[in-house]
Amino acid sequence: KHLPVTSSSWSFKKWLQIILELALLAQH
Repeated sequence: KHLPVTSSSWSFKKWLQIILELALLAQH
């Protein structure tokens, strides 16, 4: 069963948010 394109976009945004949070933690 293939995932919809919207699911991929959501996953990308999720990972992007995680990366940004890690970057902020690294600055402190």
